[in-house]
Amino acid sequence: MSAPSEPVLLRSPWPAPVPDGYGRALDFHLTAFARWLLRAGAEPRLALVLCSGPAARDRFVEGVAIDGVEVQAAPTSTARPVHPAISGHQGSHFNRTLYVVDGLTSDRGLLEALDGRTGMLARSATWVALVVERLDVLGALYAHAPRLAGQVMRRCLVLDGHAAGSKAEPLDPGLRARWTDARLAERIYHHAMTPGAPPALLDFDRLARTGYLPAQVGRVMHPERQRLAALWNAGPEARALPFTADQAGPVAAEAALRRAGPALDPTLAKRLIARLDDVGRLGAGEVPGEPRLADLRAVRAMGTGDAPLDPAVVERCRRAVGADGYGPALTAHAHQALAMAAAAAGDLEACAADLEAAGRAAGRAGLPELLFDVLEKQIQIAVFAEQRGPAKSLLERLEALAPLLHGPFFAARARLARGEYTAPLDPARAAVELGEAERLFRAHGYPTWAATAREALP
Repeated sequence: MSAPSEPVLLRSPWPAPVPDGYGRALDFHLTAFARWLLRAGAEPRLALVLCSGPAARDRFVEGVAIDGVEVQAAPTSTARPVHPAISGHQGSHFNRTLYVVDGLTSDRGLLEALDGRTGMLARSATWVALVVERLDVLGALYAHAPRLAGQVMRRCLVLDGHAAGSKAEPLDPGLRARWTDARLAERIYHHAMTPGAPPALLDFDRLARTGYLPAQVGRVMHPERQRLAALWNAGPEARALPFTADQAGPVAAEAALRRAGPALDPTLAKRLIARLDDVGRLGAGEVPGEPRLADLRAVRAMGTGDAPLDPAVVERCRRAVGADGYGPALTAHAHQALAMAAAAAGDLEACAADLEAAGRAAGRAGLPELLFDVLEKQIQIAVFAEQRGPAKSLLERLEALAPLLHGPFFAARARLARGEYTAPLDPARAAVELGEAERLFRAHGYPTWAATAREALP
């Protein structure tokens, strides 16, 4: 069995379409960014703002100004890489000025000059936003200003319908493979700005969870992207697919089975399954032909209570993990599945060990969303066991990870975790956290999660 060439998430939910979903998403991203700035005190703030064009840049400037940030244009050029407003700035603890550095190009001399002045752009009590409006500029930034790119503290995505009209060519796969964890925004931006390229399902999933997907529905893109967008736009209650089995490629086929599998006509489902490889079948919840993947699917079902515990299958899966039989991404999923199966069997020690291993493997595989899932489960176990110190440390890791995933889904889950952690000691404060979690879930298309947050209210 060969490991998947791309990171794979076996649990990768989409939001449901909501009224004015694009506007809600834009408000979420800009408000979250403005709050990050306004919490700075005397700390520096160096950000990378990834815009789909000039209109998106204007939305960014207008949006953060509404939230109380004082925006000042500080364009760059080859003649003057750092604007005098920045070089002459003497900030204080009460700073509220954000210097917006646009005018970035792929010119090597300009980017190298900025790279040599990184210290000036990341000074105490100084807020700087580097605005990128084209994909080639982002690639050039990493090629010619690596120190500057490495000093970026926060990313903000501002995407609109102009992304679907982008003619950008995909960047070097080696560069994109390094865009994980803190650089997930770059990967999402790359996907959005290359609409003519065939999609990876995980990249589409990540774009969907930003909330910006409504701006791309109905646009002329790669046919497989159009099918994915149409499938999302049909909503979870749709009774029919917006394409035929003959039209679907492997990505659209897997997405259709993930979203609507049990409700599909058996004949249609069978034709879609035939388009998938074993990893695709695993992701779609179908039984793969490869025995180790079939065991992994079975153990996942045991952990969720959808199948009875079978110690022999669990042991085979554990041996395969020990022999590195899955590769990093599927190893992370295997340890997660084994942890849940161990919990179902009442073995909390094994559960804890497998969750730790799943988190480490998720990091190696470039799957921060899976790491988020693992931390969430570890917090729940620690709270249940009344281990307040470990629970607090895990919660702080979870809250630091949430902004890196660039979506209200993860921000709401972090609020939910904070509320559940707080509830035993401070029910009133917990109610505030859980109420905000419910609001975010409901506003951005996660009704089942919204119900969970409401049920957790003390």
